[in-house]
Amino acid sequence: MKIDFNFLWSTLFLALKGIPVALGITLFSVLFGLILGFICFMIKRARLPFFARLISVFVSFLRGTPLIVQLFMAFAILPLLVQNFFHYFEIRVNIYDLNPVYYALFVFSFYAMAVYSEMWKSAFSAVGSQQLDAANSVGLNHFQAYKHIIGPQAFLVALPSICTSSLNIFKNTSLVF
Repeated sequence: MKIDFNFLWSTLFLALKGIPVALGITLFSVLFGLILGFICFMIKRARLPFFARLISVFVSFLRGTPLIVQLFMAFAILPLLVQNFFHYFEIRVNIYDLNPVYYALFVFSFYAMAVYSEMWKSAFSAVGSQQLDAANSVGLNHFQAYKHIIGPQAFLVALPSICTSSLNIFKNTSLVF
């Protein structure tokens, strides 16, 4: 078996051109995923019955389906639905002119949201309820206790998982290409 070094050399530069796109998708997805995941976690924690159930179903769907299926649905089905929606309201937009990277940003952001919302849930549940009692005993209200005591501890608990999931998102960006 011979190795074709000319082919390796020429494809190396093609692969290197995809790194900025992959890093951009990862950075955008992680930032929006952390924010949206925290919002979803707070809605579920507030025990708003309808929204908590809706978010739980959405998170279960996103975590339970393979990312390649989600990308396929975004690239193939979402433009069709959006185009029909615009056509129904007589809005003249050609959704097929949209850059496919935007669909990838959409999919990866919602995937990251689902992963990070469960991560926030586990991180905050890892901090003992005694911390809130201790904060209340020194005169802090509920918001101050979460901002100054419980939140930083939960962030430190979640940090290794955030890094691992961010790397997994970066590795999964290869599905876009």
